This record gives sequence, C-alpha cells and structure tokens, in this order.
Amino acid sequence: MDVDPYLTTTATARIASLGMFPRMITCDATGPLPGKFDRTVSLLALARMNVTVTPDGVCHFTRGRWSADYG
Repeated sequence: MDVDPYLTTTATARIASLGMFPRMITCDATGPLPGKFDRTVSLLALARMNVTVTPDGVCHFTRGRWSADYG
C-alpha cells in the first residue's frame, strides 16, 4: 500500500520476480482503505534510528520523540 503508483507498480513487479504475489494497493492510507486486510506491512526510511531488543525478544525503535514496539 502506497500513495505513489510508481512504487506499487515497481514493488509488484519486483516481488513477483521472486515468485510472491501479495496484494498491492495504491491509496492514501490516511483515509478510508479500499477493503479489509488481515495484516499490513509498514516500511519507512530514516537516516538514523535507535533499536533496543529486550530479553523476551521485543524490539523497541526510537527516533527523537517517535517510538514503536514490535514483538
């Protein structure tokens, strides 16, 4: 899912070349989504990010005032 049709088209072709065919959608995720999803993958690029992994395997990502946990 991305707002840029070039990115979704390019990602679809590259992932298909690996034999995988996930559903790719071009839309603005800040508004209503075109359908229901059991999961989404969220990617972003940052110049620098701090990552801490707790003993139970939870990853904690921070950058300035922003933070997220996974695990």
